[in-house]
Amino acid sequence: MRHFSHSIFLSILLSLLLHTTVLGQEDKPKKEKGCGCPYDQVELDNSFFDEPLFTAEEKPHFSGGDPALKIYIERLIQHPAKNATDSAKYHVFSLFVVEKDGTITHPTILHPSDSIFNHEAQRFIETMPKWIPGRTNGEAVRCWHSIKLYFGYHTETNLTN
Repeated sequence: MRHFSHSIFLSILLSLLLHTTVLGQEDKPKKEKGCGCPYDQVELDNSFFDEPLFTAEEKPHFSGGDPALKIYIERLIQHPAKNATDSAKYHVFSLFVVEKDGTITHPTILHPSDSIFNHEAQRFIETMPKWIPGRTNGEAVRCWHSIKLYFGYHTETNLTN
C-alpha cells in the first residue's frame, strides 16, 4: 500500500512539473530562426508597411462626395490674376495623402504651370478639412489622392479625379 501511494505521489508530482514546464514555455516569446547573417540583428522600420496606397477597395473622398467638394472648391479657391487684363486659363494637378484619420498631408504639385497658381493650389490643399479615408479589408488606410484645380474656367466644373 505504501508503494502504491508513493507511485501516485510521484505521478502527480511529475504531471505538475510537466504542466508547469509547458506553461512556462508558452509565456516565453519564441525566437525566429535567422540565416546567421548580420542582417538577422537589423530591426525593420515599420513605416515601410504603412506607406500610402495608390489604390484601395474604397477610395478616400470628401465628406459629402464630389458635389460637396465642387461647392467647397468654388467657394474657397482664390483665382489670382497676373494683371488686370489676364484672362488666361490655368490648371494645377495636385497629389496628396489622405491619412487614416482623414487629414490631408504631403500636398504636392505635379506639372507646375505658373507659380501664382501653384501657390494657391498648395494653400487650398493644405487648408482642406478632413476627408473620409480610404478603406481596405474594412480598415482605414493611408491613400494617395489627386485633384486637378482649374483657374479661369468659371463656367466649367472645377473638379477632376
